[in-house]
Amino acid sequence: LEPKEKAKLDTFMEVAARTPTIRGASAQDARLVAIMLENGVRKIHTNDEGFLRFREIQVVNPLT
Repeated sequence: LEPKEKAKLDTFMEVAARTPTIRGASAQDARLVAIMLENGVRKIHTNDEGFLRFREIQVVNPLT
């Protein structure tokens, strides 16, 4: 892997390791969180409560 791609994979693995409930569709959420962290994004506006499992980010529900 290219160094940049390895860094992304490492970040995903760290997120997944800290979040033991990762399986199925939540793996996609973990990938999105890893991409967010790699790009310095720490807040997501969504009504998808599945993101609440990730302590690394702040989740804001725009519907409340």
